[in-house]
Amino acid sequence: MSWALLITLVLGTVVKLLTAPPNIVVVWLTERYAMHQKLKSEEVTITFDQKELTGQEKEDFIQSFNEAAFLVRNPIFKGFEDEVLNPDTDIVPYVIDVNKKGKHSTLSVYYAEDRVNVVKQRNKKVISYSLNSEELSNTTLKGQAACSKHMQLV
Repeated sequence: MSWALLITLVLGTVVKLLTAPPNIVVVWLTERYAMHQKLKSEEVTITFDQKELTGQEKEDFIQSFNEAAFLVRNPIFKGFEDEVLNPDTDIVPYVIDVNKKGKHSTLSVYYAEDRVNVVKQRNKKVISYSLNSEELSNTTLKGQAACSKHMQLV
């Protein structure tokens, strides 16, 4: 009789954990597999126009990126990955190299029309998505203006 009760309690507990996992497990899973992951300063290197961002400028960019709202995933058709990675445009992207737990990925962030586009590459997989962030839009526009002034002087 006691074995039947013990087995029922164990099976009940397992079923309960599988159907309604604790909050910490749900948060861990969603953060691990999120398309727009939060960045940490010590894990990233940010460059713009071949110059590395450092100090407060880097921290501000990371904070703006982390607070940006995910809008939509942009479709990429097979065979067109190279065109998404290297678009034929005058826009110079912010390039973020992320080394997180031994895995390397590269993010290209640039302003396009009314939103910020991000192209993420890990190994051979390419993902493109759009963000909505006023601060990030202003940052990327300032960078583009500075870059275009530099190009006109040269």
